Amino acid sequence: MDNEYDNFRVNETVNFARALYSLKLLYEKMIELLETFFSGYMAIIDRELNRNYLRLCFRINEILKDSYFEKLNRYEWQPFENLLVLDIDAPEAIWEYGGSHLCYNFLNEIEKLLISMEVKPYSLFTEDKRLLDSINTYLEIYSRNKVHHEKKFFNNLEKRVKGFEIEMNNLIELSDIDEFSAIKNVPNSGINKEVIETITNIYEHDLERFIREILFDPVETSHDPMEIADILTDHVHIKGEKRLTAFILKGKSMKKITSKGITHQFAKLQTISGIRLIVLAFVGTIQDDARRDFIRTADNIGCDYLIINAQDLSRLLIAYEKICSIDGTIYSEDLGVCKNKHSREEGIILQINAKEEPLFSIIKQKDVSNAGSKRYTATVLVDRHYTKETFQSIIQQSITILKTSNYQRNEYLKAKWGNNPAHIIWLFLASDLEDVQNVNWICRALWIDPNLPKTFHPLGLPNDCEIYKGIKISWNKNYKTYKKLYKSFYGTKEEIIRNYQMITSEMVKLTNKGVSYNENYKQGIISETEFILKMQAIEPTVSELYKKASHIPLEPEDCRAYAGACQSLFAIIHDIFLFYSKKGVDIWSKKDREYLVQDKITQFKEYLPLINIEEKKLN
Repeated sequence: MDNEYDNFRVNETVNFARALYSLKLLYEKMIELLETFFSGYMAIIDRELNRNYLRLCFRINEILKDSYFEKLNRYEWQPFENLLVLDIDAPEAIWEYGGSHLCYNFLNEIEKLLISMEVKPYSLFTEDKRLLDSINTYLEIYSRNKVHHEKKFFNNLEKRVKGFEIEMNNLIELSDIDEFSAIKNVPNSGINKEVIETITNIYEHDLERFIREILFDPVETSHDPMEIADILTDHVHIKGEKRLTAFILKGKSMKKITSKGITHQFAKLQTISGIRLIVLAFVGTIQDDARRDFIRTADNIGCDYLIINAQDLSRLLIAYEKICSIDGTIYSEDLGVCKNKHSREEGIILQINAKEEPLFSIIKQKDVSNAGSKRYTATVLVDRHYTKETFQSIIQQSITILKTSNYQRNEYLKAKWGNNPAHIIWLFLASDLEDVQNVNWICRALWIDPNLPKTFHPLGLPNDCEIYKGIKISWNKNYKTYKKLYKSFYGTKEEIIRNYQMITSEMVKLTNKGVSYNENYKQGIISETEFILKMQAIEPTVSELYKKASHIPLEPEDCRAYAGACQSLFAIIHDIFLFYSKKGVDIWSKKDREYLVQDKITQFKEYLPLINIEEKKLN
């Protein structure tokens, strides 16, 4: 195999060989510095360490500018711009899962070049020798100080704790916090697997935002090396008593909570004067050592503590309407619906009509308030033949009406905002219910109280929207095109009911056969092989019906609930046979197939009566 560095042999010089040898020693020293920084249980941020890291990077970059190093220059070699901007919540993860891989790959390329050129040790250039001597001296001091800090930290933890015999009298319940009391309304049994799976992928900044909104504490702390906790607040009360509380939050970026990963944060908590409660909330899994050291930290501080896992976080965020109780996805800020179109609440129908022309109706108003502002979103029905100026007038009138509204979606927000005027109002103009169903707005409008601090402003509308008397309006240029297109997708009520009844009838008959075969298999009447063959004989017909259902025209508004229920039933039925299809047998194990099919059969039996209920509503 040809060596990619053979071309270097032709132009090899002593100076180049010496530079290559220096490059190797300097880069090894940079790796040693980073390994020292990321080692142990605490990542100690030190400006002098960062300065030495930058000195090494600068010198390495100088060497690589030489034309001899053209081959090496195609590789990325500097893992971090500087050490002061690293994620202080989990710095070692950045090194372990990225930085070290990059560094050792580049060092390997240097070694290959040294070997190919048979470079022997040379005396270093004077400036390089001075640099390495200086950094060696510094690293010895830094390492000793780091060991000293770690010993001091763990000695403090051990002072009042022997082994694992930790008193649990400082552990509090999530519902003990007055601001979190609504969690009592969401039992553990109300959290399904889909919600848990979704919550484990939530970002840390969303967790922080939600908890601040629940606590009505909108003041964010800066995320820099000086940060002590993700949230430090005095907006927490236990039985009416105010508690200075520190929250450590871990989102999807830290799937496994280890002591090594968060010990540095525990150390910082002990520097807070007057702290009364520390909270560790996470969506991943926690190892015993992290749990132990967190409890020891609370015991050492002499404060209460609370550990919140994904299950309890789900209950809390559902209780305060931050995520959907069906699938765990986040509700949108403006419409109050999740990505799967489940609504946070139905809102109220105002049916407000202007006394004079032009006529319009505010058909639905929703409260989407949070800790920082009182917010409403509303759908307004108008005649699509009105002029642009008339729409502008309607928007202005609607906002005037909504500003003074006192509707709040729960007592929690009513206590916060009372009779205060609204700060933010979103409007969505539509000509009929089909526009609403298809999210095909004539325009969207946003009004923000000019006195509201920028901190509490929403993301807003596109930059190209127009401004009308302080109101931003974004016009849908494709409204008429989409209106015509969507119209062609719809069927009549009679057509919709007929299609769904026909497919439902056939799919239910086939499913009842499958359920019967499953019972015979469980009782040993038929073998697994016979059961699989019987299910596979039915599966193609079920799949064809399932595909056929996807081609049913869109339903009118009054058939929407019925069509949705039918589609959900079809998906459940399709899954029952999918697990024993030829592809399914290869994918799922025997144990998994049996469990999954039984689970879907249970859903089928629970869902079937809903179809009859929704069908009766149509008459």
